[in-house]
Amino acid sequence: MAAEIKLVASDLDHTLLTPTGELTAGTAALIDRLAALNIIFVPVSGRDLPTLSAMFPQAKWLIAHNGAITASHRRIVQARLLPAAVVHAVITTAEQLGAIPVLCRLNGTELLEGHADQTRQLRRFFTRVTEVSAFRQVGDVAKITLLVAPARLLQVQATVKTRFGSRLQVTAGEADALGITAAGVNKGQALTELAQALNVPLANVLAFGDAQNDAAMLQAAGVGMRMADGDAALAAVTSLVAPPNRLGGVDQVLKRLIAGRGTSTWKGI
Repeated sequence: MAAEIKLVASDLDHTLLTPTGELTAGTAALIDRLAALNIIFVPVSGRDLPTLSAMFPQAKWLIAHNGAITASHRRIVQARLLPAAVVHAVITTAEQLGAIPVLCRLNGTELLEGHADQTRQLRRFFTRVTEVSAFRQVGDVAKITLLVAPARLLQVQATVKTRFGSRLQVTAGEADALGITAAGVNKGQALTELAQALNVPLANVLAFGDAQNDAAMLQAAGVGMRMADGDAALAAVTSLVAPPNRLGGVDQVLKRLIAGRGTSTWKGI
């Protein structure tokens, strides 16, 4: 498969970042080299806007909260928030299922007091994590994360889908976390709309991902590459495979792209 790439979209955790969640200087330099070739780079993540803005201060475009938020120069241009009534209902459901609800707001992330281990875990992914005694205001929630034991994740996911049906998008991003957004909100939808706004045909988009919540994005992109050490179920979406995240797989592909000045033959590893 050969294509001239004009936009690169990448998931972060277990994809662009190191296995420990770091953006290396080498990866940042590759992103700068893409810009020099007039190739747009867009981080696409379940992380929130404050976190992405801090990680990518020079980025022209950011897609946060699994597609619920699109920002230009760190200013929100598209926000698809969860209805307040739905947020309350999901919180109640989470409590019934023994899951820990985390409200991912426009400007930070909240969870209830009494979950010290989970708070420490969240601070690996989000710059602003606040423990609260109660969820008092739910009008600015872009995504709800449910933290759940890995052995129960599929069961909890199925129950939430059954209860809420088409009102919600429910996908796994980590082995112990479900991401919940409004119906129709996903990384693929956000990437498609951004590409259209930038007049970039999807055929000229390269995307990387490793998990269930990346499936729609990999399917939307003309060149969608799953990580070799990611969720094997993504093979149903794309046959293109990037080298493993643990070996800097995205960097390897970007180097090929840069060497070809935006054009390469995409065969995966």
